[in-house]
Amino acid sequence: MGRPPREDRAAVRDSVLTLRLADVDRAALDALIEARRAELAPEGVDVTAASVVRWLLRAEAQRRGLLSDQGGKVARRAPRAPAKAQRLK
Repeated sequence: MGRPPREDRAAVRDSVLTLRLADVDRAALDALIEARRAELAPEGVDVTAASVVRWLLRAEAQRRGLLSDQGGKVARRAPRAPAKAQRLK
C-alpha cells in the first residue's frame, strides 16, 4: 500500500528521476540525508533521499542564479542563437 493521494493536486509532480549511484555516491547521499534530518529534526520535517536531491538541486540552481524569485520556479533563459556554419576551405 502506498500513501493516500494528496488533496492538493497542484503540489504533485509527474516527472520521475531514476538514478544509479556508485556505492561511494550512495554513502554520500545517506550522510547528507542524516545531516539534513538532524538540521530539520526540531521542525519535525520528514527527510527522504528525494527531498535531499531536490534540496541540493534547488540550492545549486539558486547559487547559479537560475531560480526566479517567484516561488522557486526555474528562470528560463533565452535560447542561444545557432552557431554559424563555417565553410571548410
